[in-house]
Amino acid sequence: MDFVHNIQYRGAKVRTSMYILSVELTELVAGFDILKAAVAPSAFHNSAHRFDPPKCYPNTRVAVIQKILDWILSCNDETSHNLIMWLNGAAGAGKSAIAQTITELCYTRGLLLACFFFNKSDPTRNNNSHLVATLAYQLCLNLPFLREYIVTKIEADPLIFSRSFHEQLMQLVVDPFQLCSHRSRISTATNFPRLIVLDGLDECIQRSNQEDIVKNITYIMQNFDLPIRILVASRPEHDILTSFHSTGVSTLLMKMTLDDSYLPSADIETYICGKILEIKKTHPLKSSIPDSWPHTDFVMKITKKASGQFIYAATVVKYISSIRHLPQHRLDVVLQIKPPKDSEDLPFAELDALYRDILSSTEDVTKVLKVLSTFFILRDNAPGPPSVREMEILLSMEPGDIELILCDLGSLIEIKAVAGSDYKFIELSHLSLQDFLYDPMRSTHLHIDRDSSLAQFTSNCVRLLITTSDRLSQTYFHDPDYGEIEYYWLALHSSLRAILNYDLRLIFPLIASENASNFSAINAKLYAHCFWMILQLIFDNMHKETMVKEKNSTLKSIQRTHFWEDLGHLVQVFISKLTQS
Repeated sequence: MDFVHNIQYRGAKVRTSMYILSVELTELVAGFDILKAAVAPSAFHNSAHRFDPPKCYPNTRVAVIQKILDWILSCNDETSHNLIMWLNGAAGAGKSAIAQTITELCYTRGLLLACFFFNKSDPTRNNNSHLVATLAYQLCLNLPFLREYIVTKIEADPLIFSRSFHEQLMQLVVDPFQLCSHRSRISTATNFPRLIVLDGLDECIQRSNQEDIVKNITYIMQNFDLPIRILVASRPEHDILTSFHSTGVSTLLMKMTLDDSYLPSADIETYICGKILEIKKTHPLKSSIPDSWPHTDFVMKITKKASGQFIYAATVVKYISSIRHLPQHRLDVVLQIKPPKDSEDLPFAELDALYRDILSSTEDVTKVLKVLSTFFILRDNAPGPPSVREMEILLSMEPGDIELILCDLGSLIEIKAVAGSDYKFIELSHLSLQDFLYDPMRSTHLHIDRDSSLAQFTSNCVRLLITTSDRLSQTYFHDPDYGEIEYYWLALHSSLRAILNYDLRLIFPLIASENASNFSAINAKLYAHCFWMILQLIFDNMHKETMVKEKNSTLKSIQRTHFWEDLGHLVQVFISKLTQS
């Protein structure tokens, strides 16, 4: 759809589209009419197009909302110089609900200057073509004395909305404030419209648009004395994160991340309990709902599975609230006590659509799934998270590869670093992501088959045995500076620990049938025995100072005797099981 608008004004024709605005003048066209034609009305917080937008449930997100309001009103001296706030968090953390709630509160209190709610599925809101026009229109409404300056700019250049984003922003936002005689009065007033809200910046389809918006709003706030504050809400997407960090505005930027420090699980529990009471009071079939429903551990299970993300809890509540079904039956489907009736009745349809959209937007989803399948196996069979470098070694990747592969999944996955070391690990923002990928009905083409991934994992483990043996023969006996060899030890330890929780007699036929490896079970046994012989030499010399030099002892755990004894035991068990297979 082209979204073309035609205006007839005083004999003039004004034609606009989502890309360009052209004017054929037979008589001067009023600048305000040109402005109106370039606006995206569906981007307003109270637009009819956004019927029933998400908002914070009563008595939830109280601390977050108060902190944002304090920032808007400059109540805290420590943050009064921060003119831009970036509200970020994982997908489904509730950013848009918070942005909507803040916008409505500020609208009621007369503090809202303008807003723009992006949306990927709306061609007028999934790019920056209509952003400045929509903001300028709201400036005219909320600060009427700016209208003459904005209208004059448009009438002087009726094709202003075909100019660059930067030029539009300078002409229709910055310059009117600079020229306005009321500017000093605005700056000193305590109750005037000052907040601009940009929600869902990651919904811009073109990443270059995201970067352009961040670059320009930080530029104008850094270089011009504007009596406004800008709240940007988005996922921590790689391009947005990089743009904020590269603009050199650390003193102007206040970063607010929706993490566990704001106790989201307590808010989710409040939300679920409140919604359950609503269902029991208002559901058309409430007389058929047992008084004891739901079971006491239901709230705890859903809260834990939500892992701090409201979208999981909201999806469950919406599913069980259906007025065409009994809530207790729907809950049984959610808890996998009963299967869904058909593929059209999946309880997590909205959440699954979100996962598919994010995963499909990555540069190489095959590599993403390869990394995630390895991560799931290691994490499920180890006391702690595997290091990113261990996983890269197991997958025959170069240092830094995994961070690049997962860089577009910042809204689902976070790579964290341990202070004072080069140890990095993966943390899931959505615990239910693994359930999604393991369920073929939910993930469809993104499905991770457990048997196949386990076979590939085992093949990689055997390859690691060979690689580590080769590296030992080259480094231990010839070069005392081990370098990365300690990571190989840890990778081998983690992978062996994981693989020995499975039946190798079932895994090796899978490897052979799928050609997942060129290494047969016989070769695996041979290399395992060779490795064991080398390991024995290590035991005989493990107290030597040349094991790991102090300057390269980030992972000092391998110097401890029990680590070597445990690794030796794992190799022995592995050899034994290989023999049985």
